[in-house]
Amino acid sequence: MNLEQLINTIKELNGNKIITLSNFEKQQSWVYGCLDDGVIGSHEEHELLFKAQLLSSMCNGGSIIIRQFTSIWNNGKPVKKLYGLSLGKNNCYPVTAKALEVACCTDAETGNRISKEENVVFAEFRIKERD
Repeated sequence: MNLEQLINTIKELNGNKIITLSNFEKQQSWVYGCLDDGVIGSHEEHELLFKAQLLSSMCNGGSIIIRQFTSIWNNGKPVKKLYGLSLGKNNCYPVTAKALEVACCTDAETGNRISKEENVVFAEFRIKERD
């Protein structure tokens, strides 16, 4: 799966999204908004910057967390789907919903389980292959 396939699959998710991209080699993380219409970032240059940072993370190791805001509301708050991908070796690898939940609900310092965020559903990211 290539860079464009990944970006297009993210853009095609319904609703607004928040994308957190991490690069392990650079020890940096970036956060981008992605509107329902597929626009990444708030300026024209942001999508180019996102692509460059994503390519670097795919080559050198990194991760993506995608927070998708659904049209479903519960207790006055939107339900969000969370997806995770591991990046490296010029590819991306979806993280299972269970593994993502364990990672998000574990205290990094103590290793103890912490409460799941309200209105969050963990899901596995499915990459659409193109012809």
